[in-house]
Amino acid sequence: MEIKIPICFYYGDHIEGDFPNVPASGMWNILRGTAETFEQNYIDQGGKSTVYDLPDEGINGNDHMMFQDLNNDVVADHIKKWINNNIPNGSSSSLSRYLNIRKLLSLLSSFIF
Repeated sequence: MEIKIPICFYYGDHIEGDFPNVPASGMWNILRGTAETFEQNYIDQGGKSTVYDLPDEGINGNDHMMFQDLNNDVVADHIKKWINNNIPNGSSSSLSRYLNIRKLLSLLSSFIF
């Protein structure tokens, strides 16, 4: 793997379990399992990947559009902390030529109410 870009996945409430009244619940269960498989394979290849279930982090009330949820500031703070702990600071990193995540976070922050 040429560039080891740190990756994180975020999942909101009610991802695991059987919810027959929610047509997409089966799809989300599959996607959640796929994220775990990706995470392990990426780590095995020397990358860094983290899968977060927000309820396990003490953050509740989220669906798949987290930046539109009422607690979007809490989610943004969690993501910002992850970025600060996982994304190299400075332009010398080979990562910066592909993705300047700090600029992206700044842009996203302007949409948070």
